[in-house]
Amino acid sequence: MTQPDPYQPTLILVDDDPAVLVSLSFVMEIEGFSVKGFANAEEVLESGLDLAPCCLVVDQGLPGMSGLDLIELLRARDPGQRAILTVSTLTPNLQRRAGLAGLSIIEKPVLGSTLVDAIRAL
Repeated sequence: MTQPDPYQPTLILVDDDPAVLVSLSFVMEIEGFSVKGFANAEEVLESGLDLAPCCLVVDQGLPGMSGLDLIELLRARDPGQRAILTVSTLTPNLQRRAGLAGLSIIEKPVLGSTLVDAIRAL
């Protein structure tokens, strides 16, 4: 496993599926990112983490607060917060809301280097 790159942002991964969270964390660590994983929005909000500088990768289908709602809340605190929303089902309303928020959307299943490329583009 490679060492995290000090010039790369910390990734905050939020997904309620433990297998997805573990596998994404593993891949991102291999890519050199420092990763913090959470199972839901409430864990992120209660963590006390300093989110700057970081990049959020948040699943829309979280229990409780949705991924988009979490990102909007965190951006209200820090308007420059970089984030990517992952979705299993992309509806027109969700696409519109995410577009208005300036979010990148990655549809699941995540294939190839799509997510890594999107993170690096941020």
